[in-house]
Amino acid sequence: MSGLRALTWGLALLLPSVASATSLDLVTPADDFLKESGAPGVEVSVLERGKDRPQTLARGFACVENSVPMRADSVMKLGSVTKVFTGLRIRMLIEEGKLAEDAPLSRFVPEQVRGDEITVRHLLTHTSGLPEMLGLEPFASNMAHPWTPREIAAVIAKQPLDFAPGSAQRYSNSNYLMLGRIVEIVTGEPFDREIRQRIATPLGMRHLSMGDDETVVRKAACGYAGGKPGELKRPMMASLVPPMATGNLIGTSEDIVRLVNQGRVLRHNLIDSPPQGPWRLADGSPAVKPQHGPDQGLEFDQSLLEGMTLFRFDDRPLSLVGKAGMFPGFAAWFLYDPQTRTAVAVTTNLETKSMEAMRLGVRVLEAQRRAKAVR
Repeated sequence: MSGLRALTWGLALLLPSVASATSLDLVTPADDFLKESGAPGVEVSVLERGKDRPQTLARGFACVENSVPMRADSVMKLGSVTKVFTGLRIRMLIEEGKLAEDAPLSRFVPEQVRGDEITVRHLLTHTSGLPEMLGLEPFASNMAHPWTPREIAAVIAKQPLDFAPGSAQRYSNSNYLMLGRIVEIVTGEPFDREIRQRIATPLGMRHLSMGDDETVVRKAACGYAGGKPGELKRPMMASLVPPMATGNLIGTSEDIVRLVNQGRVLRHNLIDSPPQGPWRLADGSPAVKPQHGPDQGLEFDQSLLEGMTLFRFDDRPLSLVGKAGMFPGFAAWFLYDPQTRTAVAVTTNLETKSMEAMRLGVRVLEAQRRAKAVR
């Protein structure tokens, strides 16, 4: 494998970029990411709010086995970045007067334990107390099976809550699975159609779609897990069917970065009006969780918002709004800097290098701050 890896990196550094004429240097940070992380490939896209043509770079390999180069239109699994889209569609329904943020979950899932205490707002902000669906049987021991979201929701509904709604904040995919069910019930349309017609198409996301286990996807990248240094492994088998609204979107970095223009589909949103501080719990206390990256250059606090996250870094004057996504074989990031009104999206086909991908995105946004200061 080591010989193949050496060939891979030799070729990766020779691959051309795909970028617009307004150039930040994306090549240096992207190549540094490939060398330091051992990832096969990466896509990086940058877009200022209100603009329509991202600057995009693709480096490395989409599929190592056949030396298929990564391209700007190589499609990857986006994992929990899907939650941004789910949160957007829910907020759109609220703005349209079709849904209330204090509507109880029991209205949509009558069998939900304590469902009359859980509101749409609790689901959006991970303060519902719903247990994590990935730890529930029969899904936990058989993630390769295409369980339907309705089957999973029925199991979640019978579980005791981890805490009283509103009293704590704990990340749980179950919240957004339920929100996806609410979208379908309120609109009478399949979730994927709602995302495609109401968000993806208006924002120009040409390659974005809901993934499944059967469709042959053109230009799909291969995903990998990390083994020993310098080696790659096949990722765990996991069906794309169960996650639905919580994590089954597929697309490119250019698709994700267009979330910077979400104000075109939602008047009151976290990009046009970024939060000034963390989410507050029912008792008024801030919901903040310290995070530490793989080195001292990436330490931050995070607070979960409505489909996104507020990141405040300890060692630099930087507060970003964004979202991380992981799915076996892949990692993805969307990050927005309110100071420069600029977003960056990073996708890579090595699942274990999410923090390194975040650091790449932060590095690009810091470069944009410097470039803006010079102008």
